[in-house]
Amino acid sequence: MGRKNIIKGFTIFELIITVAALGILIVIALTALNPKAQIAKANDQKRKSNLKTISIALEDYANDNSCYPAVIYNSNGTCTPDNGFKAYLPNIPCDPLTKTPYVYERPDNCKEYIVYATLELETVNNYAHGNYILTSPNVKVE
Repeated sequence: MGRKNIIKGFTIFELIITVAALGILIVIALTALNPKAQIAKANDQKRKSNLKTISIALEDYANDNSCYPAVIYNSNGTCTPDNGFKAYLPNIPCDPLTKTPYVYERPDNCKEYIVYATLELETVNNYAHGNYILTSPNVKVE
């Protein structure tokens, strides 16, 4: 006398309850994780890292030339380094979201620079070309 294999499935009611519970858990998880904010935070960190990379190359340039460069990007508006700066940073970084160059300024004399970025999660500072800057050590920011 053999055993009968009994295959038991879900009733439609059990299936609806399970799908609803999973849906609620997914909504709670997405709300807690906030993927848009996490992506914005990652982009902001990348921007800060990019400006630090540019700053290091600018300091190297100034050490060799006793002056910061007049321009760092090629004049075509892309993220191509200017020929005079290419030796210091052959792959110059751009904004991770817009893929546009960061704004670089060399004020009145060649002993100062400012590089601007616009952070997605920053709302406190507001400068001429963004809300986050990295400068040469001698620039006083107001």
